[in-house]
Amino acid sequence: MYLEIAQSALEVYKERKAIEGIFSSLRFVLKNGRVRVLVFGPGGTGKSTLGATLGSDDNLESRQTHEYRESSNVDEEQFEDVPFGIVKVAPGQGRRRDLYWPALFRELAAGRVHGVIYVGCWGLHSFELSTIREHKLYEDGMTKDKFLAAHVAAAQQEELEAMRELAPHIIASKRRSLWMISLISKQDLWWDSRDQVKLHYERGAYNEIVASILQKRGSQGFQHEYLSASLGIVNLATPNDGVLVPTASGYDQRLQAGHLNLLHNRLLGLCGA
Repeated sequence: MYLEIAQSALEVYKERKAIEGIFSSLRFVLKNGRVRVLVFGPGGTGKSTLGATLGSDDNLESRQTHEYRESSNVDEEQFEDVPFGIVKVAPGQGRRRDLYWPALFRELAAGRVHGVIYVGCWGLHSFELSTIREHKLYEDGMTKDKFLAAHVAAAQQEELEAMRELAPHIIASKRRSLWMISLISKQDLWWDSRDQVKLHYERGAYNEIVASILQKRGSQGFQHEYLSASLGIVNLATPNDGVLVPTASGYDQRLQAGHLNLLHNRLLGLCGA
C-alpha cells in the first residue's frame, strides 16, 4: 500500500518541482487511448482532486487548498472532447449517490468500463461546513477530539457501505477483465498510523468485500490492488474550529512524489500503455 523504505525509493525526487508533470504520460495515454475509468467513493475523500489531476495539465500544488467543495454531479474528464479516454468521477454524498450512481452502474454492468478507482481515506473525510457544530454528528459540549472520533468512525462505515453498494455491479460487469485500484488518499494525514491503515483495509471488512468480488469473477476477470497517496499536503480543518487533524510530522513532498509516481506507473500499466 505504501513505500516501505521511503528514503531510498525517493532519492530521485529531491526537487520541489518533481511533483509537477508526474501524470503527463498517463494523461497522454488516456487522451489517445480507449480507456474508460470510473472513480467512486464517499464524499470528501479526494475523488474530484484525483479526476482533475488525471485530466488537467495543472500541477498539484495549484490545487492544494484548505477549502472543500461538494461535487453536485458527475465530473467528467473527456480529454479534449474525444469520445474515448474518459474518466468519470461520481459524487460521493449519500443523497447524490442515489441520483447519479445508478447510471454509472449501468455503464459498468454493460462492460463499457475498463477500470474502477475507489477512493477512501481512513475516515478522514472533508466536509463543507464552517464549524463542527453544524455537523449532524456534533453533540452539545463535544470537544474537537470527541467529534473527530465520531466523525472518523462514521466515515469509515460509510466507506464500507459505498463499497458494498458498488461491489455487485463490478461482479455483474460483462467485461471479460476488469481492474480496480483501492486508493487510500490523504496519506499526509495518516502517515504516522500507516501500519494501522494497512491492516484496516487489507485485513478488515473492506478486504472481505474485495475478496468476494475476486471469488465471483476469478483472477482472470478481476485485478485489484491497494495503493495510497496524498493529492495535497493539507490539514483537515474548518474555518472556525481550526485544525482537526494536522499533516503528519515528517511527511514531505518527497514522500508525496514517490507515492504519486507509484500510482502513475500502476495506472499506466493497467491502462495498457
